[in-house]
Amino acid sequence: MSESSTSITKRRKATLSSTLVIVLLLASFLPILVNAEDEYQEDEIFTGTIANFEGENMGKSYLTTSSEDPIFSATRHLKNQWIDAGMPDMILPFSSDYLSKQSRSVSRACENAWNQGDAVTMPTSGGNIAAEVERVTSSAAIIVENGVSIPSTTINDIASS
Repeated sequence: MSESSTSITKRRKATLSSTLVIVLLLASFLPILVNAEDEYQEDEIFTGTIANFEGENMGKSYLTTSSEDPIFSATRHLKNQWIDAGMPDMILPFSSDYLSKQSRSVSRACENAWNQGDAVTMPTSGGNIAAEVERVTSSAAIIVENGVSIPSTTINDIASS
């Protein structure tokens, strides 16, 4: 009788461990299944243009560059275009909608829009400019025209401001 009780105990242990494995697998795939049901629609991302940008008049010059050509920030120019467009995708960090939707898995718009090393084309009044994304922060993407060399210290200064 002791032999039959041992085999029952072994079967219960095997069933219990199999059940635990199945529960763990289902629990790990549950978030994927829940998100698969949501309809995902990609929103259009606002992209400004530097077509009418004049660095000397409209931009902020960076003093820490070692190159002969001055480097200007177009942040204010692009922000004014965003304001003129009605501030699409504006996030108010203390609004109830934002606080209720906030999650660790949600990234900011700029981090989703660009990746470091992406090739981009920027429209200007003189034609398109080929450029590359040099750095992406939580609130800005630093884009540099192809063939232009900007020291990493300058890019770091721009990213931290």
